[in-house]
Amino acid sequence: MTAQALASRAPRSRALPALGFAALAVGLAIAGLVWAKWWPYTERTAGLLGGEGWTAAPLIETAVRSESWWSAGWEFTVAYTASVWKALLVALVLAAAVQAFVGSDRMAALLRGRGRHRRGREPLRAAILGLPTMMCTCCTAPVVVGLRRAGASAAAATAFWLANPVLNPAVIVFLLLVGPAEWSLARLVVGIALVAGGACIAGILADRAAAPAPAAAPVPAPAAVTLPARADRAAAPEGESAPFLPPSPGSLPAAEAPAVGAGAASRADPAPASAEGSASGAGAAAEGRVRGPLARFGRELARFSLTLVPEYLILVFAVGAVAHLGQWSIADAQWTVLAVLAFVLLGVLLVIPTGGEIPVLLALAAAGAGPWPTGAALMCLSAVSLPSLIMVGRALSWRAASAIAGLVAAAGLLAGALLAV
Repeated sequence: MTAQALASRAPRSRALPALGFAALAVGLAIAGLVWAKWWPYTERTAGLLGGEGWTAAPLIETAVRSESWWSAGWEFTVAYTASVWKALLVALVLAAAVQAFVGSDRMAALLRGRGRHRRGREPLRAAILGLPTMMCTCCTAPVVVGLRRAGASAAAATAFWLANPVLNPAVIVFLLLVGPAEWSLARLVVGIALVAGGACIAGILADRAAAPAPAAAPVPAPAAVTLPARADRAAAPEGESAPFLPPSPGSLPAAEAPAVGAGAASRADPAPASAEGSASGAGAAAEGRVRGPLARFGRELARFSLTLVPEYLILVFAVGAVAHLGQWSIADAQWTVLAVLAFVLLGVLLVIPTGGEIPVLLALAAAGAGPWPTGAALMCLSAVSLPSLIMVGRALSWRAASAIAGLVAAAGLLAGALLAV
């Protein structure tokens, strides 16, 4: 076989293992989502269509009714984890699979696509990718961190993060089945604006953070100094260092003379010492290509689990403890302007599972609450939470996370205004 044929087959042979691992990542995603999301939501939809009501109570009541702040934090953490552990496990596996099996180049190419406007399409592709995953904001956070490590832009990661809970098609169907059509319509319209606005804000803040510092004024080069022959080899006075003057290229033998542009060439890997060493190196590289992604997957899964899960549990515990100390009840609330604003802030910080806003909306409707607290619950409860903001803050930047939290609060007020019309 000629050298040209071997060269043409080399990229194809390297692409086969990569395609296999990418297919493995897709298979893991589909299997995990069927187990944790698609099948349970299909059963819930069938039950609602069959006349079953929404029997779940607001999860935060677990903390409010507890005996102490310590037991409230513990009981809320246990109840919340029991409702989302499947989705959280799938999120950790997906984040590790994206990082290990897909890689930064392929993930960036998948999100950007091709064409002149590919950068503008990246958030759109990420939002569409987030629709079938249907995770809550906290379960999406590990995937967002994995996307950023895999080379996704801040705008794309934000679009994926917000589209998961806000534009969750299952939740929109649930809202349509258990409440008035205005809930679903407001969720859809304001949700699309929220995803687009959040991606735009995150992209702008990321571009500003990555902007290079202004270049310093050029420093004039010192004038050339002519020294006598062999002056660079003369001994310096006692206590001083001899000046280092590189010899001119003309005074060096041909083998030692530096080539033009040697800054990059001099750092190139040296040629193998023998054909045997070359063959062994190629075999090790091929073995690394086969075994490397699996080892990286294990490392990434352990890293995500050991860093994000403890942080997640601590923050959920804190939310439950604070909710108990507040002792805020929907039935006893007086919806003044300050109460609505406080409820908006509470909705931004509170953590709920997927669909956890539905029992809150039903409780608000039963208590006769107006459109403003309903709009706040419709948008703010699901979009973000304190744990998710902190978990993705390092990946998107704290400024972007804070700006997105403010945008979610504005979206809650906008939804209230639409429901009031």
